[in-house]
Amino acid sequence: MNVANKTEKKKKPRQSVMHIVKNNLYMLRKLAKYAPDYIVIKSVTALVSAANSIYTVSFTKTLYDTYMRDGARMADVVRVVIPFLIFQVCCSIIRFLCSYIFEPKSKQRLQYKMQGDLYAKARDMDISCYDDPEFYNSFVWAMTTADGEALGVVDKLSELASCFIGLAGVLSVLATIEPLIIAIIGGCVVFSLFIRYFGGKIGVAFRDARNPIERRREYSMRVFYLADYAKEIRMSRISDRVLNDYEKALDEETALQRKFGQKTSVLHLMGNLLIEAPLEVGITLLMIWRIIGGTISLGDYAAVTETIWMVFWRMRRTIETFGDFAVSSLYIDKFRTFVEYENKIKSGPLPLPPFEDLRIRGVDFAYPSNEENTLNGVDIEIKRGEKIAIVGYNGAGKTTLIKLLMRLYDPSSGAIEYNGVDAREYDLTEYRSNFGTIFQDYKVFAATIAENVLGEEYSPDKEQIVLDALHRATFDTKLEGLDNGIQTELTREFDEEGVNLSGGEAQKIAIARAFARECDIIIMDEPSSALDPISEYELNHSIKDNARDKTVIFISHRLSTTRMADRIYMFEDGRVVEHGTHDELMEQGGKYAYMFELQAQKYRS
Repeated sequence: MNVANKTEKKKKPRQSVMHIVKNNLYMLRKLAKYAPDYIVIKSVTALVSAANSIYTVSFTKTLYDTYMRDGARMADVVRVVIPFLIFQVCCSIIRFLCSYIFEPKSKQRLQYKMQGDLYAKARDMDISCYDDPEFYNSFVWAMTTADGEALGVVDKLSELASCFIGLAGVLSVLATIEPLIIAIIGGCVVFSLFIRYFGGKIGVAFRDARNPIERRREYSMRVFYLADYAKEIRMSRISDRVLNDYEKALDEETALQRKFGQKTSVLHLMGNLLIEAPLEVGITLLMIWRIIGGTISLGDYAAVTETIWMVFWRMRRTIETFGDFAVSSLYIDKFRTFVEYENKIKSGPLPLPPFEDLRIRGVDFAYPSNEENTLNGVDIEIKRGEKIAIVGYNGAGKTTLIKLLMRLYDPSSGAIEYNGVDAREYDLTEYRSNFGTIFQDYKVFAATIAENVLGEEYSPDKEQIVLDALHRATFDTKLEGLDNGIQTELTREFDEEGVNLSGGEAQKIAIARAFARECDIIIMDEPSSALDPISEYELNHSIKDNARDKTVIFISHRLSTTRMADRIYMFEDGRVVEHGTHDELMEQGGKYAYMFELQAQKYRS
């Protein structure tokens, strides 16, 4: 069973209370590892917020009662106000220091450290993980939002602590004034949660209905602002069709908003009737009745009206926060799926000896997302210094074989032997470092030419290595025209003076990487696919002249490189169907000969 299917059928963790607690504690430990000071900062902030809430209620009651007392003087009021003002100033200073001085530094430190570990994990992760959509989604989520989720756990805990402490203090004051107030507020909180629940269901239904419309609208926008479409929309009338689709999408979205807006309006009306009216009107009338009856003071009335909404929102937020922990747990599951993944491609214990030969013995292979094999019973022998060509039409399995040779994947069955020993027995880093590879889907990075060639940081002592590699890749002519030489920045993404290379020039940079690397085996996957015939001819001769002491494996469906090969393997449907020298295969008049003659006719015509 492939990895993708395994992932689909794997039971997802049940969101029990214990599972939620364990997940959030797990993320809390991660935060304690990367930025422990953030926990202290948020704890201080929570305590200050709770103390401020309690003191504010007590201050309001005391101030009014003092002012209304018979014989009260201004000095009595000042003695109440001054400590409160000093407390508020101290709270403001603490909040400022925490929010604008300490917290940003702590967040930045967390992001750097956590992202650094995540990047290292991604760098060493099995490439087969990219074939598993569910795992890949977890991977992307972890890379983009994990630090925010770690902070969120502490934020929720600090908010919960603040709510608990603040509510305990404020409710104890309200209980001495009028216990019925607590019941009224509690009932309003329950109603508000029901309304929020139904509002959430309406919101989900609205988003589900809007998503396909939004995708069509955003597609129309991309067509008009992306350079990829600029030439086409100027050379045809397709823009009219795209504009019509855009207008239709807007009309559909407007109708959708009208439909769901009516439901939302009903909920808001219910909220006003069941929440705002009891809180504002009901409690006010109750307090006025108590004042008239002489059972409470004006200070009690002021304290209650000051804290009605504060208590309501804190009670509601306390309940909602427990639900937020459950939501966080779902995302933490994704994070843990990624960080706790154990690679299937394991490093062996043996140091890598100098290369003598590679033997591919009866190798079968199927990608995790496929049920059928991509390779079937492949047998190939490659000796030191040989030039081997692996040819065939697109989809024949050539590139897959190269991935197996470099141990990006391991065979489903059979073995790849390096000097007669299974490649899985060797140290993985040493083994891979012995291959210099030009991938078919090579990438040029936003870095200097030198750094792109070396694949690492550049230092002056490596200048000759870079220049030699570029010369072997026939990049000399282009290099001479660059003012900054090998220090030229590639792409203009971060440097306005950077250079955007043509496809053929970029491919030569990729080829230079293989020459710059100290390795015994060079693999060239479609090395001349972006080159014109003259550049291709020059490159082939350069490879022949400059890689005499190395083993070179050419992967191609263009057969211009095969004449220099010591041996050619013709692939079809994941199998080796022919092998031999160019002359031997031409004499056989089989699939290789047919393919070669077909391509040769295109150059003759």
